[in-house]
Amino acid sequence: AQERRASIAAPVNLPPGMTLDRAMQAGLVTNPSSTQNDYPEVVDDSLFQCHCTCIAFNRRGTLLAGGSKDGRVLVWDWDTHGLARTFEGHMATVHAVSWSRDGHKLLSADANGRVIVRVVVTSAELARIELGTPVHGAWLQPAAGTRNPLKVDGMRAIVTFASGGVILLDVSTAQQLELDLRGQVDADQALGQVE
Repeated sequence: AQERRASIAAPVNLPPGMTLDRAMQAGLVTNPSSTQNDYPEVVDDSLFQCHCTCIAFNRRGTLLAGGSKDGRVLVWDWDTHGLARTFEGHMATVHAVSWSRDGHKLLSADANGRVIVRVVVTSAELARIELGTPVHGAWLQPAAGTRNPLKVDGMRAIVTFASGGVILLDVSTAQQLELDLRGQVDADQALGQVE
């Protein structure tokens, strides 16, 4: 991670009536000859240039995506804390962002029911689906879909709605399958499917 160190450049501009000794006691100025400080030397930057309503790291933890109240999706490089991409296309608050397993694609979904899948590196829009009802959350299925970063063939997502409904969405065809998650699950059978 990039570190930024606080330093003092001469001359120092002090508030009117304040001596250098008082400024040092107040922590406004450091003594350059001091070898021991009681405050951190590294200054952390803020990542956020917007009010994020949802965030998600890619699988490697190197990129952080955030959905905003104004409909933008922002992607930050975690190592540099720099803004890597800004995506537009949503007309309402973004309630969900989800990365593909390979980290090449990013799904976002908003309060109007719009779902968009993009290639992160090129910003190309691969799919735009209008569900027509407010989305509460959306998650790409990690193992589903093509390994080609420029296609959405076979890509699926679980989408939850503000009304409480849940669907399995085939992103490539926009086909919706309703799910009944209230049924009994055989735990032994389900655990046998875990890799």
